Amino acid sequence: MTSNKPNFVFRCLDQALGAPFVGTSWRNALGDAFPTVEPWLLPAADLATSVPCTRADPAHCAYRIVEHHDGSHTGVCDLGYCPRRTFEPAQLIRYATNPTRLRNETARLLGLVPASNPPAHPCLLPLGTFAPAAATTPLPAVIAGGPSNELVARLLRELFESTGGPRLVIFVSALNARSPAATFLHRIEWPAFTLGDACAIDPDTAALRWTAEGQGAWESFCASLAPPTTAPAAATFPPDLRWSEVTLRFLDGHTVSVTARGVRVRYSFAEMGMEDKRAKRPDVQWELLHAFAEGHGTFDWSNDSASHRIQKRKETLAKKLKDHFGIRADPFRYDKSTGGWQAVFTIFVEE
Repeated sequence: MTSNKPNFVFRCLDQALGAPFVGTSWRNALGDAFPTVEPWLLPAADLATSVPCTRADPAHCAYRIVEHHDGSHTGVCDLGYCPRRTFEPAQLIRYATNPTRLRNETARLLGLVPASNPPAHPCLLPLGTFAPAAATTPLPAVIAGGPSNELVARLLRELFESTGGPRLVIFVSALNARSPAATFLHRIEWPAFTLGDACAIDPDTAALRWTAEGQGAWESFCASLAPPTTAPAAATFPPDLRWSEVTLRFLDGHTVSVTARGVRVRYSFAEMGMEDKRAKRPDVQWELLHAFAEGHGTFDWSNDSASHRIQKRKETLAKKLKDHFGIRADPFRYDKSTGGWQAVFTIFVEE
């Protein structure tokens, strides 16, 4: 525990989720903030077997705790830097973040009914059900934290593999809201919010509360989770939108995620007007659009799907895209070097 980083209280609570620290470490790290955080801590069942040295010089040594037959405890510095010292049992109590307090306070602040099912792992806590708007499909929410980002990423990956359905992930602090956990969530498109960036613990009540800008950040986050519109993109994006501002990402064979000027909308092939209505499956224009995505925006005659019909299909695809997005300019330009076409917008397949 070191106190030279922002949101340090939540970083400490994050590190100690399922991994207790000796009380002196908490007090030394938090200083005057320790009484505020103490109600959030839970004593571990066993005493510490090692206590960090508090010397000012950078020896980085620690006391190995030896328990004697009479119940007393002695600290031994195996490096020989420090003299032996006696520890009272109260000095050896280890404290972890209280998962029940963390879950209940977070659920209260976010307006959720706390989950009653016990956690499968102390670093991944069921939180409750989240629905930011009446029209939004409810999302099961979990709190993620712990001393290792790799551990958190593994737990989230196991949760995804066991359930498949989307989750809202609440990170305790920014410590775990980064790679590899954040990268994995981005890939599977699970939304995530960081508690420590928007909250504080009230020094008088020890209750979780929003910071001055935290509630606005949460409300903006909730707004970003509004269900995808089924209206044409032209009604969603600015009227002066240009193709160069559009990014189209294939999530699977039937769905794309479109991003432009900070707005993200998800569409199916049917919503983009590219459905073979008789077969109820994607039509040839959608297949051509997917071919452009596989080529990272390029299509030429070396493509396996190229045929004498491709010119007409490209023209029809361009018309459908212009109608859908309300952009009058052509979304493709001719490439003289290959005789094919290059998309003016960014398009690729999610890997």
